[in-house]
Amino acid sequence: MPLQISTPKDPFDAVVVGSGATGGWAAKYLTEAGWNVALLEAGAKITRKYYTEHVQSWQMQYLGFPPVMSHERPIQSLCYACRETNHQ
Repeated sequence: MPLQISTPKDPFDAVVVGSGATGGWAAKYLTEAGWNVALLEAGAKITRKYYTEHVQSWQMQYLGFPPVMSHERPIQSLCYACRETNHQ
């Protein structure tokens, strides 16, 4: 996708950098309050392969606990929520 450049007629009241969990909510509340908000995002393009929260352990190659995870992320590997499909 090519870079999109737009020139607004009015200045923005706020600029939110990142549309993650916090930035998305901040932009939502500010726009609902009537503010003119610019939301900047530079993250990777999200595709269907990133939606893995419903993959069952028996469907994963290492049943959810790949050996590389305990070496690269020893603290995270202790958490039940850090799994083979989302540890990166």
